[in-house]
Amino acid sequence: MDMGGIRAMRRRWSSLLPAILAIALVLLGSPSLVNAEDAVEVENVIPLFSYNLQPPFIEENLNNRWWNFGGDALVDVHNHVRLTSDRQSSSGWIWSKVMLTSASWVLEFEFRVQGASNHLFGDGFAFWYSTEREEPGPVFGNKDKFTGLGLFFDTYPNGRARYVFPWVSAMLGDGNTAYDHDNDNKATELGGCGGDFRAKDWPTKAKVKYIKNGYLQVQLNVRGNDDWEDCFLVRNVSLPAQGYLGFTAMTGDVHDNHDILRLSVNSIVNPADYRKPGKPAAESQSETRGSKSSSGGGRVWVWLLAIFILVAVGYGAYAVYNQSQRRNLKRF
Repeated sequence: MDMGGIRAMRRRWSSLLPAILAIALVLLGSPSLVNAEDAVEVENVIPLFSYNLQPPFIEENLNNRWWNFGGDALVDVHNHVRLTSDRQSSSGWIWSKVMLTSASWVLEFEFRVQGASNHLFGDGFAFWYSTEREEPGPVFGNKDKFTGLGLFFDTYPNGRARYVFPWVSAMLGDGNTAYDHDNDNKATELGGCGGDFRAKDWPTKAKVKYIKNGYLQVQLNVRGNDDWEDCFLVRNVSLPAQGYLGFTAMTGDVHDNHDILRLSVNSIVNPADYRKPGKPAAESQSETRGSKSSSGGGRVWVWLLAIFILVAVGYGAYAVYNQSQRRNLKRF
């Protein structure tokens, strides 16, 4: 092949490369090749600063504009809100002054639970989204037969536990149903998981996400990094249209320090479909348990396509190089 033929072949491969890349992009974007769970939908969120809780927790007038504190709660201005101290028969709370009215929302909070004892401790604390507030009672320091969502971080098993404590569970209160205290909420549990959050050298994080007419999701970060794990996800959950945010805790014969370090709240403007964000923290009765992701098939297709492109480009380069070598041999 003369120099003109080699140049013509190079031009042909140069013209084919854009077509190959275009086909690759189309195939990569095809839903038949990439599983839907690998897709990413971006949700627009709006920070709700009036519900945030962070240092300094008390302003110049020895108050907080957006939150009330009560009971035995102690406020360390620059560090935390201590719902209960490490002593018996203590109960404390913190509640937002105004209701959260967003239809869909996501919030994240940091906490720490620790005490002097390594074998007898309790009882834990609760996060609330409720139509009532500041009504002390027997459910982790809050009233029984509440209306809304209670998320319980239980460190002491009252009944015969079938799982490892600490245990994180949720209950949807209708104003009439009592908390199943003797059996640690098993009769009324909406979803739950184990969470090894007590006596850590770092704060534990929890994330609660509610999509109206969609689902309720709880995730935990117990390792002190960005490794979020699913606790549970329950679909077809309907919460009150608006509710107060709160944290409460109570100790009895056993006790611990229960500290809330910070809280951030965001309103979700365009809720996206659920995308499984991480592996489960523990077994749960929620519907996401036991289901295996089918996204592996999509990844296989992507790898096969990448190999095809590399082979095609490599073959074209080899063909041009081979013809050039033949021409040099003929010259001599």
